[in-house]
Amino acid sequence: MSTTPRAKAPALLLIDVENTIGANAQLATALARLDALLHRAHATGQVIAACAGSRIRPGVADALRQRGVHLPLADTDKNAADRLLIEHARTAAADGTRRFVVASADAAFAALAPFGRLEILAWEGQQVGKALTQAGNVHRLARVPRAALPAQSPAPPPLAAAAVPETPSAPVPAPTSALTAGEIPALRWALMGVAALFCGGFAFGSRTADTAMDALGRHR
Repeated sequence: MSTTPRAKAPALLLIDVENTIGANAQLATALARLDALLHRAHATGQVIAACAGSRIRPGVADALRQRGVHLPLADTDKNAADRLLIEHARTAAADGTRRFVVASADAAFAALAPFGRLEILAWEGQQVGKALTQAGNVHRLARVPRAALPAQSPAPPPLAAAAVPETPSAPVPAPTSALTAGEIPALRWALMGVAALFCGGFAFGSRTADTAMDALGRHR
């Protein structure tokens, strides 16, 4: 956004970074809040922002400077950024600036009232120091929420182990049941019959063989 000063109403926008943009704000959040402040300040002549170096991300600091914002870094003492901005305002007042727009709710900026017209930019619901509300006109801005971080994709569920089809096993033959007491005598008689037939056949064969041998001897 252009920061070209107005010829008839040179002005200075002072931004308390920690108070209005947020300490260590994400880049998207910081730029969205900066744009809201610049739009409400109606393109003031010069924009100065201040905070401790440990309270702003390097990428955010670079982005602010690329947009034409002068960003001196304060030390870590309490209210050091406020004092630094007020000192810049005193210098601007000595150079003829008569309009000061302060983006902060800290009462310390009431000290700028004697320099000219003082306007205060504060978010809806933000508590503004009593001395500051009495020193200038307070303009409320709709709050700019923190930029939502990209939603992380849910982790995929673990892969289920592939089911291994079970090979049907061959049916196991039922165990042969033991012979009952009633079956044992029958088996015994059957075996005895077989033995008798075998012995009878053997005896008959032997007798036939003897007869044949006798007959052969007589023919000799």
